[in-house]
Amino acid sequence: MNVSQNGGHDVSDRPESPRRSMAGSASTTRIQFADVDRPFQTILLVDNEPDVLEAYRQLFESRGFSVLTADCGNKALSLLRLTPIDAVVLDYPLGGASGEIVRRIREGYGDIPTVLLSSGPDIPQSLMNMVDTSVDKFAGPLALLVAVEELLQVWE
Repeated sequence: MNVSQNGGHDVSDRPESPRRSMAGSASTTRIQFADVDRPFQTILLVDNEPDVLEAYRQLFESRGFSVLTADCGNKALSLLRLTPIDAVVLDYPLGGASGEIVRRIREGYGDIPTVLLSSGPDIPQSLMNMVDTSVDKFAGPLALLVAVEELLQVWE
């Protein structure tokens, strides 16, 4: 192995490791998006289904987002208190508490972009008035990703 002038190792002699799929570890997805032009933006995903949180976390990380997850509203509010968040994606209905969580987000954190992830058209108008947009779960994960990216562009 060659040693460079500054005493470090010359990595040009090392074989390149192939990129793995998104199904790999979180560190793998970070390598895949290392060349993204925008600065890191932090998304808070709130859903009481662990598999859904994990799938969306992987998707958003693959696009260069830093992702925090919460399985209930109280955890989401705690994360908001502790960490700067650029956008919130909130499941509806979240154990019947989605409206209360959005109200508390608006009262405590102002105009943070908020997306409601719903499974149908029966969202109360009072809740729709508090969020920036909603995405139907059946539209697929890419529809959510596009909605969040567009919303963040508007807020920049």
